[in-house]
Formats: sequence, structure tokens, C-alpha cells
Amino acid sequence: MFPTYLFISVILLKLNAIECKGNPCKTPKIDGMIWSSKFRTNTTVLLFNEEYIYEFDFNTQKLKEVARINRIWPEVKVPIDGATAIQRLIDKKAMKFYEEEILFFKDPNYWVYKSKAEYKKRENLNRSGTFEFYGDTKKVIHKSISFSLNRKHVQSPYRIILTTKDYIIHVCGSLEKRVNNSNEYKLIIGDPKLDKEKLNNGITECQSYGKKYGEIVVSHERRYHGKRMYLIFANRRFFNVWYSDDGGLIFEKV
Repeated sequence: MFPTYLFISVILLKLNAIECKGNPCKTPKIDGMIWSSKFRTNTTVLLFNEEYIYEFDFNTQKLKEVARINRIWPEVKVPIDGATAIQRLIDKKAMKFYEEEILFFKDPNYWVYKSKAEYKKRENLNRSGTFEFYGDTKKVIHKSISFSLNRKHVQSPYRIILTTKDYIIHVCGSLEKRVNNSNEYKLIIGDPKLDKEKLNNGITECQSYGKKYGEIVVSHERRYHGKRMYLIFANRRFFNVWYSDDGGLIFEKV
């Protein structure tokens, strides 16, 4: 089980456990995080603060600076609004994941790169595009993103996402489409006209989890660790860690 204090300690670290090189020490916050199934150590999470990348091991509680975001992913606009590994658990018994890409989000833009065990040099951009939230006005604030692929069709452009709208977590259906045969894409989110049969649980429109989880102001990830699913998110005061033993139908707080 995740000790909650490990994640609370991240938000309270103020990044003074490492040698500071400027802005990271002045702005002790987390703009996004990636918990990838490809990382060499499965207790490692990548944290993003302003223009920097940090690696945090929640088992040892060690935090270290990796690099500047734009040294690895030059196209990404910083500070980001969210990041995620695009993955799906395809064999729960063997804990086997399908994961080929990671995504960075800066409302309304996104950038997709290849997922790797570690990042040491400049990565090539796979594709980029813009998010289109169905029915939202420009005044709606979007932060954080987490994808869930279709287990039977992992390469399908239809996906379920967790995202925040005005700091409230929502689950939505989405469809990624190429724009006019160009290299640019559009990710349509929450459109009720999406094909329900191609989306998990038939979810198309965005559904609010506001009463259950409250306000989210930093980031969140929904991932498996061991035999449990964990939902990690940060509100205005601290990190919350929830777990589920039934594949995400019911979550309990750690």
C-alpha cells in the first residue's frame, strides 16, 4: 500500500532537498507527473516543475533533478498544465501494460512523444495538436490529463480520459483526429456524438467526480501498482492517494 505521507512529503519538500538552480526553488509546486510502466524502477514518478524535470522514488523518498524539459522535449511549452503516459493494463494477472507514448498538455495544445525507460537526450516529436472540449467556453480552466486506452483495441483513437475542468475532475470520452491530412491533430473531448461502442463503458460526455474528490489544482494519475489501482491527485493543500481493488469501480482513501 502507498504510504500517504510519501506523497504529502513531495508537496512539502519545496525542492530544497536538491541543489536549486533558479525557479524550482521559488515555485514549490508540481505542474504535472508521469508514472510510466516502462520506468526501470516501478516506484519512480517523473515530476514537472516550471521548466524542470525531477525524478521521485516514493519507496526511498529520494528526489533528484533530471534536466530542463525543453532539453528533452523541445517543442513543449512550459510550464505545462499536465502530463501522462498513454497506457492500458492488458493482462492484470501478469501485470502487463501496453504503453508506447507519453503526452504533455498546455491548454489547449498537446505534444506526443515515444515512451521510454529513461530520458537522457532530445526526443523526436511523434505528433502535436489541440484539445477541443465539447461545450466549454474559453473561460473554463483545464488542468491535468490521464488516458485510458481500450483494452481490446489499444491503438484505437477512441480513449477515455480523466481531466479537470475548473479544478473538478471529470471522466470523458475522446477521439483524436488528423486535421486535413496535415501533421496536426485535434483531440475532441466530451462530445455526446462520439461512438459509444468504441469507448469503455459507453462514456462520451464528461461526467463530474466533484463531490467525490473535490478540487484538483495540480495533477492526477490513475495507475496500477501491484494488484491495486491507485488514483493520485493534489488539491489546494495536499496529495490524496486513493486505491481500488475492483478495477476502479469503488475507490477508498489510503
